[in-house]
Amino acid sequence: MGACSNCRRRKKKCDEGRPSCLECRKLGLVCPGYQKPLRWVQGIASRGRFAGAAFPGDNGSTAGRKSASDTVVTSVAGSTNGLRATTSPFGFDQASATLSGPGIFASGLEVASESTGSPPVNDVLSRAQETCTRFLTSGLTRLHKTGTSCTFPDMMQTLATRSHALLFIGAAIQQAFDDKGEEFSVSTLEHLDVALSTLRAEIIQGQGTPHAGTLTAGVLLCTFHFLQGWPCTHHLRLISEGYGFQTTMNTVAAGLEQDPSSRQALESLGVMDLPSFVLGRNSPTIGIWKSFRIAQESWNQGRLDGVEAVTGIPRSLLDIFAAVAEEPGDDIALRFWSWQDGGGDTTQRRLWDCWRLSGILDVRRRRRRRRLVSNVDYTPLAQSDDEPRNSAPDTDTIICRLMEAIEAVHRAFSIPCPENLPSYHGFVYPLMTISLEVACLRRHLEWKQTLDEVQYRIEENSPFRLAQIAFKLLDDAWREKSSDFDIEDAAREMGVEIALL
Repeated sequence: MGACSNCRRRKKKCDEGRPSCLECRKLGLVCPGYQKPLRWVQGIASRGRFAGAAFPGDNGSTAGRKSASDTVVTSVAGSTNGLRATTSPFGFDQASATLSGPGIFASGLEVASESTGSPPVNDVLSRAQETCTRFLTSGLTRLHKTGTSCTFPDMMQTLATRSHALLFIGAAIQQAFDDKGEEFSVSTLEHLDVALSTLRAEIIQGQGTPHAGTLTAGVLLCTFHFLQGWPCTHHLRLISEGYGFQTTMNTVAAGLEQDPSSRQALESLGVMDLPSFVLGRNSPTIGIWKSFRIAQESWNQGRLDGVEAVTGIPRSLLDIFAAVAEEPGDDIALRFWSWQDGGGDTTQRRLWDCWRLSGILDVRRRRRRRRLVSNVDYTPLAQSDDEPRNSAPDTDTIICRLMEAIEAVHRAFSIPCPENLPSYHGFVYPLMTISLEVACLRRHLEWKQTLDEVQYRIEENSPFRLAQIAFKLLDDAWREKSSDFDIEDAAREMGVEIALL
């Protein structure tokens, strides 16, 4: 029978236990089972009775006679709706005809209903709309860090009426909340499957022009995957290639100055692409945030200021995070140290301090890892010798300042907080970053106790697997008793991507 795919990927011995193997249970992973999976290449099944089909609902015996280069794009279950396509190297089909009629989603689902005996399209849509409405009125606030006054829920109420992909991904996330931490129900997986298919079809239909509803659906799709620890950076890349963000960002951005919904969704995708905020990434960063910010310079109002919705962090601070992979570490550390913003209340400003100080630690940790990988013989006499004198303060001072900020925000969160106060989820990046400074924390166990309390509060409010997976890696780092624990490699070995957002 053979090992499960998780064990094969990690090159671990699999006991082939049921319903899940021992290795997967120890890591808190969902065991995929032991059957050889049916793989879909560029949206086409590679073997079996679905060979050649664009989606599992297609008739394999018919679809199998078509070549991959003559694929007919469908939305869910095989509707052609007059759209033929060729496949791009990045996995997106480039549309060569205009869609007409009720839309590729509706017609595809109607074909599925007729051929499989599943509920009619109106019934499926009605149930999804009901579930998505619950998500927009309650579930969405569990994903946000900027409070219920944010305009995002209001925007989405309107956008969900224009994008079936957004409708179904919202329903999938709400259904996952309803599952209450148990294994996902069939309904959740069905909503997710339809959302994935429909998102892909809507991007094709847009022919390079972003639509706010489709972009927002992409944001929520990535959010859902990241919250589960599922690899997601390839989705970011596919969305980027589908709209040509890397080559036509100036053109795309020109149409977004007066379109706050699309603008906010594109910013959110850009944040998810930033190098510091995803551990174990499978696909390299694309540079969405930086290219979008540069494109804003041609706007009448120039670059946007204020707070970004996904992180609750000022855009000017995120500009520094966008340069982490490009500028020398000393320069970036000094930019983080020098950054100031006069907005926000006291607690928000302290939380922003947590992020900028964590950025300094992150930059220095990356520099240490590069030295270890390149086998550079470098042994500083003291921890502070690792930083030039004309840069930000030494690492011990930064850690001390960061702990002061964390303790201040933690105390504020212990009091009934104002409506706009960021949630504990805004602590994930600072918590993960400082927790890797194991050598220092072992000298200050009272700090470790505070971090454990913050970790508990995050886990308490997290309905998904992300916190469990991320904090297991922190436990591994603590047991290794070294600040050189490679959390990136550890995440890749587990086959997960961890968003620190």
